[in-house]
Amino acid sequence: MNSYLLKWTMFISSYLPLYILLVLINVPNIFKDQKITIMIWSFLSVVIALIIISIATLLFIVKKKTNTEVPVLTYEKTDDNIISYIMTYLIPVLSIDLSNIWNVIANLLLFLIIGIIYVRNDLVYLNPLLSLLGFYVYRSERGSYIITKVTLETIKELRNENKMIGSYKLTEGVFLYKKLKK
Repeated sequence: MNSYLLKWTMFISSYLPLYILLVLINVPNIFKDQKITIMIWSFLSVVIALIIISIATLLFIVKKKTNTEVPVLTYEKTDDNIISYIMTYLIPVLSIDLSNIWNVIANLLLFLIIGIIYVRNDLVYLNPLLSLLGFYVYRSERGSYIITKVTLETIKELRNENKMIGSYKLTEGVFLYKKLKK
């Protein structure tokens, strides 16, 4: 997958819980008048498309095979960044009102601004869904970010045994690591 496209799809997938919450919050409004307006159809169409993109991206990450073997370095956890990122969910969730077009536009602009910052700064490792799927995010001694299901303890063991680990470069400075099969 193209690196730029992957960055955007990773950003979109990081908001999957938000899409689900938006639907749940707005379900009473959707069915209140017993008629579905163009605004509601548009909202549902966009949310369904974003959910499909999110699931496809997460499947790509989960199923992706590594293409190189690299030596294991020293790593540290970076979980605090994910908590900060989750807090950005609160603004759109608490303020979106489907009956107010200007409110919807403002939230879409906020989403776009966050996306541009996310993509330009290679923040693909800030994805709460990866944590929910059992992935860890570590920072290497060289400053790269590692997304992996391998625990820090296992990584230390591999390093002490001078073993290699499977790697796939997602974007500049962000790698997917998987334990090599014996």
